[in-house]
Amino acid sequence: MAAAAVSPRRDGEGYDDGWRETAELLDRALLMVRDAGANTSDTARDGLLGQLFPDPGPFRWDTARRRAPEWWLRRLAAVRVRVTQQPSRTQAGIQRLSLRLGSLLVGRVDYQVCERCRRGYLRKISVDGAYKGYGIGTRGLLRLYRRHPGYDWRTSTQYATAGTFWAGSLRSGVAAGHGGDQVV
Repeated sequence: MAAAAVSPRRDGEGYDDGWRETAELLDRALLMVRDAGANTSDTARDGLLGQLFPDPGPFRWDTARRRAPEWWLRRLAAVRVRVTQQPSRTQAGIQRLSLRLGSLLVGRVDYQVCERCRRGYLRKISVDGAYKGYGIGTRGLLRLYRRHPGYDWRTSTQYATAGTFWAGSLRSGVAAGHGGDQVV
């Protein structure tokens, strides 16, 4: 509500960075909340939140996608992904593997390792949405495991939507057998 009140005041002569559209969008959102009764009723608020933010689940790939020639062309292009290392500036600091297709950054793997303990912590794997499902994240993990063989790898609790990635990695043997890999 505060943003809706502030937005129109910022919209002045010669100054329009989308504030008017923002204020209109906020007004429509507030109207929807009021119409649903979510501004006065906890039950209505919970129902509205359930519609807006359903519980996430593992992503399900369309199994017919592998029949399309475009999928195979992208899969072949993914083979050409270049992996570059950005080392940490400090001992046990955050390191990054950048995954590039030509000059385009299509993914990255952020991690930390302790050489003395021979432990690794996988912080984040990111792959651009247009390049998900082509094995790019798995290739990043393989490179990471080859770079630090025999390390005990861990990661944090994952998003529910990451279930398909980890299940696929386990099927391909990437996440298994690397010194007690586990999610903590």
